[in-house]
Amino acid sequence: MEIIRHLVWNDKYRVFGNWGCSSCRKRWRSAYTWISLQKYIEKTPGKRLNRFNDDYIIQKCKKEECGDDGIILSYEHLVLSEDGVEHKRHLCAKCLNNETCLESGTYYGKQK
Repeated sequence: MEIIRHLVWNDKYRVFGNWGCSSCRKRWRSAYTWISLQKYIEKTPGKRLNRFNDDYIIQKCKKEECGDDGIILSYEHLVLSEDGVEHKRHLCAKCLNNETCLESGTYYGKQK
């Protein structure tokens, strides 16, 4: 398993996550998902990650009138985008905590 250094931050690892709302059942996908590096190395399935044990950084529901906590349903490693799209700093937990990303390339889930 390859660990890409610039995708590690505060014992978390950036992955492509599939999320669901704990209240309204809305689902979304996010390339700005951070899970425990240890859980990533252990290949812990998304549904077994525990938000109360700090296994991942919580995202809020994307449905405007809801805003409750999301839960990770599954995740996969990131693949570097080849289209040159800019890094979305307003979505990146690392950037939002005033820490500069070492590489600002855009990453997506594996192409199917």
